[in-house]
Amino acid sequence: MIDVIKFHMDNLLKFEDDFNSEDFLDIVEMTEQLAYEDGYYKNGPTMIRFNGLKFQNDEKQKIEVYVPSNAAVENDKIKYVPRLNYDYALWSRAFYDETLGETMKKMLNILNKNNIEYSDKITLVFSEAYDEYFVDIILPLFIDDEKKEKLEMLKNKENKDV
Repeated sequence: MIDVIKFHMDNLLKFEDDFNSEDFLDIVEMTEQLAYEDGYYKNGPTMIRFNGLKFQNDEKQKIEVYVPSNAAVENDKIKYVPRLNYDYALWSRAFYDETLGETMKKMLNILNKNNIEYSDKITLVFSEAYDEYFVDIILPLFIDDEKKEKLEMLKNKENKDV
């Protein structure tokens, strides 16, 4: 299923490093192991934001990792981000191992085919259930209300075809 959403997350800890797409699951598993001190803890899913074009070419790139936290923490490696917000975004959910790549391609094809502008930064939100990762794919959009209506019609058509 594909949908148009508004997205925001509050109280995030962010760190960046150079990775390629093969490292995503290792990054997520590492954030699950983070030990917070003095009452700080992770309180939501790990998010990874990256350049989609470089992902398709499997290039190493600077990847932003966001972890929701119960409190603001900053040091030389971690920056506090009060809010990550997208007014309009194309969203879908996939299994990490099975359908992530094909779902992302389908979403990008819809946008490209219909000349809808989107950010080059894709956000993946990882949620673990029964030893598998579900991934919410979020593509921030640059659209006005007219294009939003067009996208809603396209989304409805795509979801009927599934």
